[in-house]
Amino acid sequence: MKENWSKPVSPDKPAPDVFLHMRIAAFAAGLGEIGWSKVFLTPEFGPRVRFGAVLTETPLDPDPIYSGPKLCDRCMACVKNCTGNAISRTESVKINVAGHIVEWGKLDEHKCSLAFQGGQADVAPDGEQLKYADYDAKPHEYNPFIASPGPRYQYGRAIEGARGCIRACMMHLEEKEKLKNKFRMPFQRRKPWRMENK
Repeated sequence: MKENWSKPVSPDKPAPDVFLHMRIAAFAAGLGEIGWSKVFLTPEFGPRVRFGAVLTETPLDPDPIYSGPKLCDRCMACVKNCTGNAISRTESVKINVAGHIVEWGKLDEHKCSLAFQGGQADVAPDGEQLKYADYDAKPHEYNPFIASPGPRYQYGRAIEGARGCIRACMMHLEEKEKLKNKFRMPFQRRKPWRMENK
């Protein structure tokens, strides 16, 4: 336990230094399902959600695990549109949550982080290096975060804009009319933008 960082609520309790896997917690809470891209999908908003959690000892009646219509139909739009090639089309991860098998595509988190922050191989000056997402790869010179410290869990630096895992998924779910929340106009009406290499 770090000094002056956190302390138990009582001497017989553990310190509150926990890292909660929000997707698994959301699945266990019955809010939706985990899609092939490992992004959480709800029947109302699809991938357009963020979660928070309150840890308590108060006894609560659990909600049932989501059993509504399947949201992710394994269309692989997330794989096709991921600029970092971070989501496997063939390899998956499977876990058991409360007796339910949950599966998603194997994700290369380093490639994901690099692409998400503007390291697309096809536009970066040192694209050959970025193509393989080497740990020594440098971000694109136009990346406004190039001189700042590395990413933290609390925030993101969405330059790439989650092109595959969020936007392509959202467009597919919208096209298939799977979501309760509807837009008056199509979610995407023009060609997606790209960072230009000048």
